[in-house]
Amino acid sequence: MYEEIFQTDAAINPGNSGGPLINLNGEVVGLNAFIIQSSQCLGFAIGIDALKTQLEQYVFK
Repeated sequence: MYEEIFQTDAAINPGNSGGPLINLNGEVVGLNAFIIQSSQCLGFAIGIDALKTQLEQYVFK
C-alpha cells in the first residue's frame, strides 16, 4: 500500500503513532507509524510523498 516506509531514531513513544515526523528544517517528512517496543529508539514512518498520493486517491474522488 505504501511505497515509502523508513526507519527513524526519533524518540517515538507508544501513543505517538499518527503524529508528524519533522526534519531539522521544521518540514514534515512523514507520519509516525509504529515502533519496535523491544528496542530503544527504533521507529518507522510513512513518507510524506506516499501519504499525499494515497490521500489524493481517497479524498478527491
